[in-house]
Amino acid sequence: MDRWTRSFPKAILTGTSLVNSALSSVRAAKELAKDSSDTVVKERIAEVFDSFLNIKDRILALDEENRALKEQLAKRAAFKRNSEFGYYFAEGDPDPYCPKCYEGAGKEIHLPKASDRAGGLMRVRRVCQHLFIEGKHQLGSPDTSSRNPWG
Repeated sequence: MDRWTRSFPKAILTGTSLVNSALSSVRAAKELAKDSSDTVVKERIAEVFDSFLNIKDRILALDEENRALKEQLAKRAAFKRNSEFGYYFAEGDPDPYCPKCYEGAGKEIHLPKASDRAGGLMRVRRVCQHLFIEGKHQLGSPDTSSRNPWG
């Protein structure tokens, strides 16, 4: 069994095998019909042959779609959601992904580094304009006491 055949799920192999077997029979009938003078039989055999080729193409297209969907599921399973801030993390990647972009559009976009702003530690996703607050400054903390809003 070659590498291409091993990559097929068993059900697809069975469907492909059945179609190939039927195609062999139709090919044999097509060869026999070449010697016939009955054009209706020749046309019907050609139609059956074309139909089987279409079925085989559809099975192969469905298999490709199935493989792509399985890859998407595996990729999605590699993403874990952090419950503290709701960020998503890919296996082995310490940088968080934007939960709004990931959950809304399925886009895997890293968040920028957290920055210390007037209200606390935050991340602002520039494209979706979402603000993520990771921590607020405590009143009287060194970060806020040096900033006197009254003068």
